[in-house]
Amino acid sequence: MKPIKIENWCVVNHQADNYKAPEQTVICLHGTAINHPARPDKPRWKCRTSAIIDVDGKTVHTKSGSIYELGKPDKEYLLWMRENGIEYNSENPIKIIEADKLLKGDIV
Repeated sequence: MKPIKIENWCVVNHQADNYKAPEQTVICLHGTAINHPARPDKPRWKCRTSAIIDVDGKTVHTKSGSIYELGKPDKEYLLWMRENGIEYNSENPIKIIEADKLLKGDIV
C-alpha cells in the first residue's frame, strides 16, 4: 500500500467511547490528507486517522491498516510543543512511549 501524505498534521487524543476509562484513550493524527483513496472526490481532505499503532521515522501505521507519510506539521501544534517543552525532531516527529517502559521508569 502506498503511503498517504498528510500535511498540517498534529497528534490528538481520541476517546470514541465516553464510558471507557481515560487510560484507554488512543492517539491519532489530525490533518489534511492528500489524495486519500477513501475520498477520491476530495484531493485535500481534512481528517482524523484511526489509532496510531506504529511509527517509523515519518511513516505512521494506523489501526485501520492505512499508512501515512508525514508532511509539514501544523504551526499551532509546533507552538504548543515549544510552549510545553517538547522537542520537535523532524526526522522522527512522533515518539510512542510504551506504557510498561513508562511504569518501570525507563523513560526519562
